[in-house]
Amino acid sequence: MKCCKYSIIVLFLILTYALSFASGQEEEAVPAGPVEIRFTIWSGSSAHLSMLNDIANKFTVENPNVNVKYDFIPFDEYITKVALQLAGSNPPDGGWLLETSAPTFVEAGVLADLRSKLEEYDYEDFSKPACTLWVKGPAVYGVPFSTSPFIILYNKDLFRRAGVPTPTELYEADNWTWEKFDEIAKVIKEKTGVYAFQSMEGKGYDIRVWHTLIPIMHAYGGDAWDAEGNCLFSTPESVKAVQLYHDMIFIDKSVVPPGVLDDFYAGNAATTIAQISRVPKLKDVTWEWDLAPLPSGPAGKVDLIGQAAVVAFRASRYTDLVADFVAFMTN
Repeated sequence: MKCCKYSIIVLFLILTYALSFASGQEEEAVPAGPVEIRFTIWSGSSAHLSMLNDIANKFTVENPNVNVKYDFIPFDEYITKVALQLAGSNPPDGGWLLETSAPTFVEAGVLADLRSKLEEYDYEDFSKPACTLWVKGPAVYGVPFSTSPFIILYNKDLFRRAGVPTPTELYEADNWTWEKFDEIAKVIKEKTGVYAFQSMEGKGYDIRVWHTLIPIMHAYGGDAWDAEGNCLFSTPESVKAVQLYHDMIFIDKSVVPPGVLDDFYAGNAATTIAQISRVPKLKDVTWEWDLAPLPSGPAGKVDLIGQAAVVAFRASRYTDLVADFVAFMTN
């Protein structure tokens, strides 16, 4: 229910913005004096900021009257706050955007078309499949900068203690399935007292619910919605997938349940679903870890990716200049 409320609120804010924007807002000519571009991001990492500021400084060298300011918004609050800002009087000029938000933002007309700027360098070199979410007709509304596969990270020490094969060993034996994982997860919990699985970022009952459920549903041939927007939750495939995960949580008690903070990266769960960008969190762990593909299911092996893109917002007073910056930072 919380996820549904979250989606409805964001959609309402975006549509409110779209309706207000439809009344007309002309882009201001870039003044000769200083101009500040506010660019939203969800990473506060010093390494990331150092890299981004280096790009911004180089852009300023070519555009001496322009200063790019990065506005850090925590990931859990990012989409809601950006939507609020777009619907208010202080919209951001550009920023990062997740693939889960792409359809809503594109359909609402919130994003600026970047194609004319991108064609100034070899646009045809871009991977067309990777850009699918951000292209509508001839318009290009975002440039992917992160296209990361979903993986399973696992604690090899806990698998050894439980005396069960690792995900890599099961994969090599062509037996790495969700049903097999369910089976060995019970053994891990029984033999070690440690949960066998933690949802993505430990937020699988909130903001990361889809990142946790969709891989299982796809492996069973199910989905949340079809291409026309019809709900598929009640299909036999989706029901079977969610039932398996539900039983792992509430019957087998092998999955970190709602309200419990046991964390894979602290050694308190044997596996988690993640992306390759999470690997640095394992730099200082004292136990041995490895990674494996997602488990397969009755529908076979299903690979999934997460994605983020760089966008320019139409609410900016300087959309053409912001599009220049997006092209600069992605060329």
